[in-house]
Amino acid sequence: MKLTFVHLFPDKMNIYGDWGNIETLKRRTTLRGVEFEYLPINKSSDFHLIEQGDVFFFGGGQDRDQMDVWNEIKSSGGAFRTNIEAAVNANKVFLLICGGYQMFGNFFIDSIGQNIPGLGILDIETKALGPQVSTRCIGNIVVKTDLPILPKTLVGFENHGGQTYFGSKSTELKPLGKVIVGRGNNLIDGVEGCIFKNIFGSYMHGSLLPKNPHFADYLIKLSLKNKYHHIDELVKLDDHLEMKAHNKMIKIMGLWHY
Repeated sequence: MKLTFVHLFPDKMNIYGDWGNIETLKRRTTLRGVEFEYLPINKSSDFHLIEQGDVFFFGGGQDRDQMDVWNEIKSSGGAFRTNIEAAVNANKVFLLICGGYQMFGNFFIDSIGQNIPGLGILDIETKALGPQVSTRCIGNIVVKTDLPILPKTLVGFENHGGQTYFGSKSTELKPLGKVIVGRGNNLIDGVEGCIFKNIFGSYMHGSLLPKNPHFADYLIKLSLKNKYHHIDELVKLDDHLEMKAHNKMIKIMGLWHY
């Protein structure tokens, strides 16, 4: 078996340790005897390669980086969105972190009022409250998810000025989880990220997957099932170090009962 991992705009959208998500997926895939192919896409000339992907990762970046990425997307005359939408409709797996999550939405209005358009694949809208640090969502975050994984907790680090809300037509969206500690999508709703089809959006940096191996395995399993239609349970790996990091973060937050 083989999985092709498409990394969208790693040259621009790769801050707060997001690269660790790719490294985690690579290690946990290859340890199970599944071939890992890495395919970075940075330029419009490579957008036709999107159709080769089985798993997609889109990380976070600075506001100016997001605008640069949008201009590159725009230069393709719709080719990027067409290829991405085809992958979404084919139930390919996407992990979107922070800026990548925002760019799959309708728009992002940054702290100086600049409107960065989105792909409109997720019915979400993001707007920064201003340049003040007090309006940012910063710090460790613990989320309780309804996904069929154990443990039910996800841990990470968030640092974003944009406040994301589900749109009025977002009946098909659901949160990635309920915030136990931290902020999540915004300062009000108490939920983090979103799920749509096999798209998983989140504000959790840090990076997310190394200390949430159960979530990483869920993404790998979804990808294999989507490509090969039927697979057995994944071979269990020795995750005692990864789960030690996971549980340490939970204890630091004072959540001894989780």
